Amino acid sequence: MRKKWTAVCCCLTMLIMVSIARPREVLFQSGTPASQNEAGAKLAISHGPYLQLPTSASITIVWHTNRKCLSKVEYGTGDKLDLTAISSQNGLIDNDRTSHIIRLTGLKPATRYSCRVTSREFVGYIQQHIVTFGETVTSPTYQFTTLDPAKGAFSFAAACIS
Repeated sequence: MRKKWTAVCCCLTMLIMVSIARPREVLFQSGTPASQNEAGAKLAISHGPYLQLPTSASITIVWHTNRKCLSKVEYGTGDKLDLTAISSQNGLIDNDRTSHIIRLTGLKPATRYSCRVTSREFVGYIQQHIVTFGETVTSPTYQFTTLDPAKGAFSFAAACIS
């Protein structure tokens, strides 16, 4: 009997709207300003990236940042990073999250892929649809292989570091 494990990440976001602002000033601010976030700590990937829910044609990449960011995964076969995936819902790109979950689909079975994640700090909106960004952080490049449906079993290693 096979069991399927699913992880669910919930994010709570808060949007503070400023009613009066001068031109080129941030009109909408997401959460706590970066200057107050973690006592001015540099933008960082605080956990991950790590893989979840592998199949022969898809995989989910998860990571966390210490500030709210717009994030993407660059990936491709072998050593190439010629494809990009972003997270969006209802046509809107997720730009103010610290928990980043991106599902890569349409992958080839039993194929080695390279990937890296990039997160760019979301500061706020200057005006509607004009975003202000801060720092950018990028992970090293990692490799994974999609599952091979021709094989009857697979194995993996897990480490717990405290």
